[in-house]
Amino acid sequence: MIEAFWKESFVGHAAASLQRYYHSSLLGGINRAVKARYATSVTKQTLDRWSSNWPHTDHGFVQAFLNWIVGLMFALGQRLKGLWQTSIIGQTTARMAAAPALQQSAVWAGLRRLGVRRFLLLLFGLYLPIDFLLRQVPSLSGISAVWDELLLIVCLMMAVWEATFPPRKQLARLTPLDAPLLIFIAIALFLLFTNTDYWTIGVAGFRATVQYMVWFFILSRLIKTKADWQLVYMTILMLGIITGLHGIYQYIVGTPIPANWVSVMESGVRTRAFSIFGSPNIMGDFMVMTTPLAIAMAYKQGLSWEKRLAWWMAGGIMALGCIASFSRGAWLGLAVAILLFVFVQDRRLFIGLLIIVTIMAFMPAIMNRIAFLMTDDFAKATQTGGRGERWDLGMIHLRAAGPLFGMGLGRFGGAVAMQNQIIEGLRYFYMDNYYLKILVEMGYVGLVPFVLLVLSVIATGFRAILHAHGTTLRPQLVGIWTAMIGVLTHCLYENIFEVPYMNAYFWGLAALLVSSVFVLSERDMRANRKNS
Repeated sequence: MIEAFWKESFVGHAAASLQRYYHSSLLGGINRAVKARYATSVTKQTLDRWSSNWPHTDHGFVQAFLNWIVGLMFALGQRLKGLWQTSIIGQTTARMAAAPALQQSAVWAGLRRLGVRRFLLLLFGLYLPIDFLLRQVPSLSGISAVWDELLLIVCLMMAVWEATFPPRKQLARLTPLDAPLLIFIAIALFLLFTNTDYWTIGVAGFRATVQYMVWFFILSRLIKTKADWQLVYMTILMLGIITGLHGIYQYIVGTPIPANWVSVMESGVRTRAFSIFGSPNIMGDFMVMTTPLAIAMAYKQGLSWEKRLAWWMAGGIMALGCIASFSRGAWLGLAVAILLFVFVQDRRLFIGLLIIVTIMAFMPAIMNRIAFLMTDDFAKATQTGGRGERWDLGMIHLRAAGPLFGMGLGRFGGAVAMQNQIIEGLRYFYMDNYYLKILVEMGYVGLVPFVLLVLSVIATGFRAILHAHGTTLRPQLVGIWTAMIGVLTHCLYENIFEVPYMNAYFWGLAALLVSSVFVLSERDMRANRKNS
């Protein structure tokens, strides 16, 4: 009934007319010609070979060595499992688990159905609300400072347990992101030992830079099934919808904000949504991260028309949440993410996207916020306390310290430096550019491998999309990939990775990208080959 109503409505007729116009337009003709040419091109053949050869699980020295290690762990686990089952502690534990009172418990039944591993994956997906709630209770301040490290350690222990006590012998997982991540972490460790005047600050800076990257290694090994994969994906997506709705509510009611969140020379911005993030820029970036995830769900196979519309509406909610944050960096990140999604997933959306942009051009608050970038007032503001002045001062400090190795981890431009202002007379501030912050603290020795790591993430994500062609996960992989590029774009204007949950979620999404190769079933891959 809803579908019939849509087809008969003015908007439905307009959309159908636009679709017919697109098919008969020059742009539509070019698109069809390029697709026809690409189907038999050398480029497609090269990309197909590149994607189909991943992952390598049957050859290579590193893979063989890791398989040997995993085999040793499995053999040890089998021996320990036998000892445990015959031990007094093991038998007592088994009897306790079989006790009628425990078996009749709904909580115990739920935990058994979910499983410890999947429960830990759920806790990771709920990183944001857990962190927020713990910090709202003063009596839990001690836990709030260390809970994420404890979760990281428990998840690491779980990954070791899974490798030691699997139901059957398994091969080690090796991903294309392992090497660039380990190289960057090794270089950061080298700089910690060679370019640190204040050890405590250096260690804190090292942790802030690389600790959350460890989530990639753990999650890419803990995610074993498509259900695990979807649990993490959907948990993050649901948080995006909830916080997007909250941000829209804040904008509607005009939640008071600090005066320094809006320049006195700007007009039309009465408030900025920030939800539970405490910062409109981080709120906007979380919407950048989650909006493509919702839109991707609308392209899943077998969905009804109503469910597709619901997912489009969810994406619209988060896009509006991003707009309500009035974060220009987040707007740019979202624009890049959506454009890439349209280009990779469905180029028919270009016309609809153009209509939306045209409508936004007539919204005074949005256009005034953008137009302010072109004024002399903005140029003056950015060079007198704004990003322009901060970036210039950052480069001055870099040259003074030595551009090769930088000022040292935790010394300037980030949260650790702001909490440890030990150099008298030095003006401390956030760089509002994560790449520049890496450069100032780690020099070009640190920046180059970090940029190569970022490029590896982009290339590996695209490779995962190609590998999943024709499978059920392909649209979601496009959503993840474009969301991550949107976040990386926003990092040009904000220290996004200084926020623990944003850093952890980013590498969690990277783990979803590479894990997709392992969780795709044989049925999925047969469909892949058939569609190819």
